Amino acid sequence: MTNNNLHDKPQRIYNLEETGISQEHKPPKIVCDKGTNPQCVTSPGGSTVTIIAGGNAVGNSIPPYFIFPGKRWNDDFLIGAVLGSDGEMSKNGWSTSSIFQNYIMKHFVKYANVSDMSKGAPTLILYDGHKSHISLTLTDWAKKHNIILFVLPPHTSHITATGRWLFGPFTSMYNKECQTYMQKHPGLTISKYQIAELTAKPYMKAVSTENLINAFRKTGIHPFNTNVISDIQVALSVIYQQQ
Repeated sequence: MTNNNLHDKPQRIYNLEETGISQEHKPPKIVCDKGTNPQCVTSPGGSTVTIIAGGNAVGNSIPPYFIFPGKRWNDDFLIGAVLGSDGEMSKNGWSTSSIFQNYIMKHFVKYANVSDMSKGAPTLILYDGHKSHISLTLTDWAKKHNIILFVLPPHTSHITATGRWLFGPFTSMYNKECQTYMQKHPGLTISKYQIAELTAKPYMKAVSTENLINAFRKTGIHPFNTNVISDIQVALSVIYQQQ
């Protein structure tokens, strides 16, 4: 950040996160007798839909990018979605190297104004080092567009990634939206055609300007703060011998 003059340019510091959404949402907790076996109202288990989310340290979010399971794309998947949302298909609804590459090169650049940042300080993109995020083509493309792809250190995403401050509340709000939908539509189940709509409000609340700014601050990314993460949090695991 010092070498690239980014300490005072939070608008050019982005963090990307992925989360999986299931049609089988978690029902709310209830109070009942210990021996009671309450009937939960939820949809049957289904395939996972992955959402790629992003935002910068000044609080601007990138519209969600959905990865639906299957082979044929249907525009109806995005009915009721956050404005600007997009997506594509994969066999199991998980991200792949080519999908992540498409996200950066086609979707991310559209809303991050990368073309306006080709001169001067670069754009810094932080993300975890999952194998689906590795692409030589993407690396070469990023260099040409003045973009720094920074992979977070392995096994540190629980303290360095902004996602834990964003997707915790997101999942809880999504479950509530699903519960409300099931109550309003008795006898119906949630399919992948409702996922985008049911995640719209939770996504906008989770990646709000305030939440994004706080997430970057709490992880010490911006303002840059080396005291946020202690040495104990990143210390090697120790096996204690039983006496």
